[in-house]
Amino acid sequence: MEPDVRAFVNSCRTCTQCKDTRTRPAGLLHPLPPSSGNMVILVVVDRFSKAGCFFALPKLQLAKEMAQFLLTQVVRLHGLPSDIVSDHGPQFTSQFWGAFCQLFGAEVSFHPQFNGQTERVNQDLERALHCLASSCPSSWSEHLLWVEFTHNTLWHSSLGMSPFEYQFRYALLMFADQETDVGVRSAEKTVRR
Repeated sequence: MEPDVRAFVNSCRTCTQCKDTRTRPAGLLHPLPPSSGNMVILVVVDRFSKAGCFFALPKLQLAKEMAQFLLTQVVRLHGLPSDIVSDHGPQFTSQFWGAFCQLFGAEVSFHPQFNGQTERVNQDLERALHCLASSCPSSWSEHLLWVEFTHNTLWHSSLGMSPFEYQFRYALLMFADQETDVGVRSAEKTVRR
């Protein structure tokens, strides 16, 4: 099956135009175009399960806003982290952020070299959004949840399974794995396409 997949990807126009080599071209990354009022993406990666959460945000958040956002969107679903590795963004270096993390016992470090896992996820995220939104760059936020879904359900070599399966201890049923007779031929025909 691998040769067939390789042949398909090599003949796919979008794949050959959008997927680049692992090396980065010289120059700055351009900012994302506005997409449904969003301008930035917050990427959160669990170092244990390799699972990622991708959030489209209208702007870079201040430390207090970021803390509130992480509490409501990440901590409530995944629990408190024991440590947080971040970039040197002002929202992660402020006094407030340090005190906030200290309150729930998380160590904070600013070591990009220890954050290679997130950098790799960022590269994959950028590549996927580039492919999916190549014809309409301002639609990137519409594709973000599917990029997250794909990231979390793809097999990961260091885990020997997908991040989803590693977290929840069962394999997620995919559309192709399910054959259900719903009695509506047009729906079944659409799913098969």
